[in-house]
Parts: sequence; C-alpha cells; structure tokens
Amino acid sequence: MKQQLDLRKQFYLTQEQIKKLEPYRNFLIAEGYNSIVVDVFLVYHMSNKSLWELYESKAFELIKLGAKRLSSKGIFEKLREDADLKKIGQFKAPNEFTPFYARIFVFKYPQCRGLFEFKNVGERMAA
Repeated sequence: MKQQLDLRKQFYLTQEQIKKLEPYRNFLIAEGYNSIVVDVFLVYHMSNKSLWELYESKAFELIKLGAKRLSSKGIFEKLREDADLKKIGQFKAPNEFTPFYARIFVFKYPQCRGLFEFKNVGERMAA
C-alpha cells in the first residue's frame, strides 16, 4: 500500500507544495529511504529554497570548471567557505541531508547522474 504524503496537516504545507514534492518523495523512498525521514527532509527543503538554489548553482559552477565527479558534502563545504569569505554569516545546513540533495539533483538533471557516486541506503546507514 502506497503511503500518502500528508504533510499539510503536520507542517502547514499547501496542496500545491505537496503536489510539487510528491515526485521527489517517491524517488527518495524508491531509493530506500524511510518515508518519515524523507518527509522531514522535504519540509526542510521547502523551508530553505535558497539553499537548493545555492546548491544547484555551485554544482553547475563545478561542472563548468570541468569536474568529472561531484561530492554533495564537498558542495556543502564550498558553500560554507563562500559564506564565510563573504562574511554573510554562518552557513547552516545539516550534513545528514547532503545525500538527499545529490539524489534530487540527479533526479532533476538526469544527464548529471554519473557525477555522483551513491551508496546503497542500507550501506550508508550501517557506516
């Protein structure tokens, strides 16, 4: 039985936001993530849209510079460095969400799939 995405009541998301998140949610669950963890990430993701924009921008910048492999954690570290260098305050993003961002990136841009190396979710949880 397919679990329903019912974030509207718990996190006050609109029906439109939920509809927009549904493909990402289904993809992440198919990758092996627990639906509750996915829902928590998606609420964070919707609440921090500028973080996603920065992540996309930095990933494409690295690709344009010739990167053949990308690390989601590395992208987050570069964003932290940029924030520190620009003196715009601390860059806050949970490291636990880095694999979600990489997976959403390749979901949205399938031509970039080979740039990231993904561990199986079970392997990652055991590590």
